[in-house]
Amino acid sequence: MQGVVEMTDQEKPKCPYCGKEMKASILEMNGFYYGEYRCRACNAFAPNIDKAKTFNEAKKAAFEAAMKRPLQKPIAETDLGKYLDTPVWFEEFGRDVEYLPLLLDGIGIYYAEFKEFGKSEWLDRRIDDYNYQWRCWAEKPTEEERKAAEWDG
Repeated sequence: MQGVVEMTDQEKPKCPYCGKEMKASILEMNGFYYGEYRCRACNAFAPNIDKAKTFNEAKKAAFEAAMKRPLQKPIAETDLGKYLDTPVWFEEFGRDVEYLPLLLDGIGIYYAEFKEFGKSEWLDRRIDDYNYQWRCWAEKPTEEERKAAEWDG
């Protein structure tokens, strides 16, 4: 038995990458239930649940896994290269604008280049200004995470 589990709006996990609602998928195989939440907009998924004994156990464990979010920090400057060709959340100092995820397209000695999905314009920022004027997050930060992360400047 496989299916999408409907929850109330308050209970539905949001995707950490695009912020859209995630849907649960529970699969029964060989007497065990497997579950995960997946974003239908960007295809990101929460950790999956293996070998639950009941449908409800798999549904509950998948929900808890999807809702569990450790307090994240901005990507360290030395780790930016690990995120090439990956969507990252871009933030500029002093701006409370919510940014869409950008594609980290290139890192040079002096500049990092970003591209907005579906657009041809480039955005570049000086590496020397990282965590002074701009920074990146691997997942969409909460307001609490943004305020807890100190800027260097």
